[in-house]
Amino acid sequence: MAVVGRVDARQPAEQILDHVVAFVRGTGTRSARVTWVSATRWCRIPRCPTRARGSWSCSTTRVAWGTAGHTAATDRVSGDRRRTIGDLVDDLLVGRQVTRIGLADRSRELGLALAPRLDLLVLVAEEGGDQMTPENMDTLLAQQCPEPTVRTLVRVRAGVAVAVLPSEGTSHQEAARRRRWRGCALTDLKVADLPRAHRLAEHALDRAPDRAFADRFVLDEADAQVVALLTGHGDADSDRLDTLLAAPLRRIGAGHLAQGLQAYLDTGSATEAADLLGLHAQTMRYRLRRITESTGRDPRRPWDRLVLEGALMAAATR
Repeated sequence: MAVVGRVDARQPAEQILDHVVAFVRGTGTRSARVTWVSATRWCRIPRCPTRARGSWSCSTTRVAWGTAGHTAATDRVSGDRRRTIGDLVDDLLVGRQVTRIGLADRSRELGLALAPRLDLLVLVAEEGGDQMTPENMDTLLAQQCPEPTVRTLVRVRAGVAVAVLPSEGTSHQEAARRRRWRGCALTDLKVADLPRAHRLAEHALDRAPDRAFADRFVLDEADAQVVALLTGHGDADSDRLDTLLAAPLRRIGAGHLAQGLQAYLDTGSATEAADLLGLHAQTMRYRLRRITESTGRDPRRPWDRLVLEGALMAAATR
């Protein structure tokens, strides 16, 4: 049995495994033993999750030589890392034992570099859609986010995927459409916002009607807030809904867009709304187009109309 010398315990387990396999291949030995002599940080290696406050006591793991053994060991490490990340996601989503220093330490141990502002994406598979698996989520995120293994956290459980991503304005609509997944994404969050955002997203996916997904596969925070307000959810926030949709309309065009939207909602017709405001019908249609461009919502569509009306009602209560 050949013995490898010191290995940096701060490295991710996959890198440690690569060092061991490289040694085994280089020397032609059949197997190798990794012995931890001293370290002051966490290290997770296959079947050896050991921690000590000062220095580590000796503990070992074996890595079998050969392609099959290497693959099995790699899979075991990958599974351990995935479970560890899942544990971290669980803690983030309930706000449990997550301090700034603690999160930095845990991220470093896993080889992660989380962004200061985050997006939360919750996904479920529609009937007939691609199966919701960790591997399928890895594929989706590899297409959506540079360096996903370093910059994202993913947990898949009971057919529900939760991803914590860097907030970079990425749209997941097309990726979800191709796989026939439904989702809800809340963006530009701090770590402390994640528990509330997760509750809102899961509630929206559970309670939103099918018409909410008529022209989109991933709902946003405005959708989630409307669902929460209509169902009396504890995280509903009318001020937040106003900030997301109504306030921008009041700022654009000296409030003419908000005024035009209210007239359209009151009458249900661009022509009648124009008459109500003393405008030409073409002017009213132009304002409706501007509303859609500014909010991503088309007031002619039933669900979008409900969300926009909810935003205006929320604004009226402030």
